[in-house]
Amino acid sequence: MPDFLPPRSTPHLLQYALSPVGAHGSVAALGRHVLGRVLYGSADMAHPAARQALQASDVHVPLAGTPHPAATHGALWQECWYSRTPVQAVRHGHVRARHNQHVLWGCFSLPLHAQTPCTADVQQHYLHLFELLHQTGFAHLWRVWNFVSHINAADAQGLETYRAFNQGRSLAFAQFFDRGEQAMPWARRQMPAATAVGCAGNGVHVYFLAGRQPARHIENPRQQPAYHYPAAYGPLPPSFARASTATLPGQPMLFVSGTASIIGHSSVHIGDLAGQCRTAVENLHIVAARAGRSLQQLQHLKVYVRHARDVPAACAILQPLLGVEPERITCFVADICRQNLLVEIEAMQL
Repeated sequence: MPDFLPPRSTPHLLQYALSPVGAHGSVAALGRHVLGRVLYGSADMAHPAARQALQASDVHVPLAGTPHPAATHGALWQECWYSRTPVQAVRHGHVRARHNQHVLWGCFSLPLHAQTPCTADVQQHYLHLFELLHQTGFAHLWRVWNFVSHINAADAQGLETYRAFNQGRSLAFAQFFDRGEQAMPWARRQMPAATAVGCAGNGVHVYFLAGRQPARHIENPRQQPAYHYPAAYGPLPPSFARASTATLPGQPMLFVSGTASIIGHSSVHIGDLAGQCRTAVENLHIVAARAGRSLQQLQHLKVYVRHARDVPAACAILQPLLGVEPERITCFVADICRQNLLVEIEAMQL
């Protein structure tokens, strides 16, 4: 059933802004409390605006964004999550978070080096995440963003970094929710919407949203659930749902996972940017419709494009397909989780 979308008569408990560094509105507005800040970009941090944004950020993702006319330096973007009510800071192990009465935002980073297996470290950090949620009462994971250096490179054991990351993440879900059972019947009920793309540097950077109430997780009938992918995609499958809906008082929300040109479990339109864009948008439309939304209701779209040279063409193809204003779309240059994928799209409606 479609979620009821009430009129916006009062400010929402959870608010969001993504803006180029130096643009009007990139600093927290008066009366809003900061849940979390993410800095995207790898420009020269000697610039005062870049340095200030870095100091204010909870997590720095070295990911190249596309330049914006309002930016004061390079292609740095600042993502801010705000609360209408006061927030409290908490920490457990490697995970730092802030929360209001209803929602928690958190993050962690871990070092990662080329050819070094990451499975055990990813498992440990995700376990710290689950333990923090359990201890604070925000037991339900709604949405996760994962940025993984060397995502398509092989480690010393010959395993692609993304597959090693998936193995660690899946083991953490199984250990925490199913006491190590590989069938994972309970863990799959907890799997959130998620994105996992590459980034520069040598690290894994993760941030997430969680709540006291469970989300409703949504799958795409023309795509195999990621957690059922066959062994051809790695020792253990990815741990995410195609989308999640969650509700705060007076605020129904939709979080759509990173969505690409995949039908069943197979990548399609290999080498064809336009074909991949069309299929990704079709998948996005199906998932949004199953949540009772149209594409036009999606407010915040991020597009990850593998090759910088393809960004102008991808934007030109996607904007009419999505049917939204260009300012709703922000493009980043990032490696996609599969080497044969050229573009990935994620979206939200808050």
